[in-house]
Amino acid sequence: MADKILVANWKMNLLEPQAYFNAFTAALGQSSLSGVKIGFAAPYTLLATARACAPAAYAVYAQNVHERESGAFTGEISWPLLEPLAISGSLLGHSERRQFFHETHDQVAQKLALTLQRGHCGIVCIGETLAQREAGETFSVLTAQLTPLLPILTSTGACILAYEPVWAIGTGLSATPTQAQEVHAWIQSFLETHGIRRNAIPLLYGGSANSANLEALLQQPDIDGALVGGASLQPVEFAKMATIAAAFRK
Repeated sequence: MADKILVANWKMNLLEPQAYFNAFTAALGQSSLSGVKIGFAAPYTLLATARACAPAAYAVYAQNVHERESGAFTGEISWPLLEPLAISGSLLGHSERRQFFHETHDQVAQKLALTLQRGHCGIVCIGETLAQREAGETFSVLTAQLTPLLPILTSTGACILAYEPVWAIGTGLSATPTQAQEVHAWIQSFLETHGIRRNAIPLLYGGSANSANLEALLQQPDIDGALVGGASLQPVEFAKMATIAAAFRK
């Protein structure tokens, strides 16, 4: 059985990494996280501290990275600027980046290509809005988001995909396990149809994931873990989620 994956997305929130990891470790107690890969996506200004404070077994991710290595892009961050921090990779194409900063599907694909080229992990976020779901457009939206990624996914090393229904992010609403599994199964089939071996790319669920719904989500055959937003800001809650994932993995 493959390892489960839990990635915390701290978003634009000011945390004190050392205090966070102290509380997280204390909440874990003697619990073993064997079989669970843990990661933390921190704001740029916290990346160095998070990497220094986090146990070596945990991954640290940026929340975004530019698709070019350098240039006149004021306010942006590139991989050559991030690499001295020894982080593992970056989130890419989060719905908030697509919605508020107008990132295109092709731009996200360019970011993934460079990320993989430089040897890092890209966690690519995809998902539909409530209006798109109610209009029956979920799978056409996902097709449009995934299609530019296909040449990269079929020719380069592994990445991670995170299905985050936009209507469930930060709203307290979560897709039911059945709804999430339906979409994850479709993604697996879509990738397989385009020459990507089934289960070759881990699929995470995101969208108001927490300790109350995580076990039911992980019981689904095509859900490999979770990208966690609001619940991850609470180290005790995120530790509880980690122990749930570890127990499920056993």
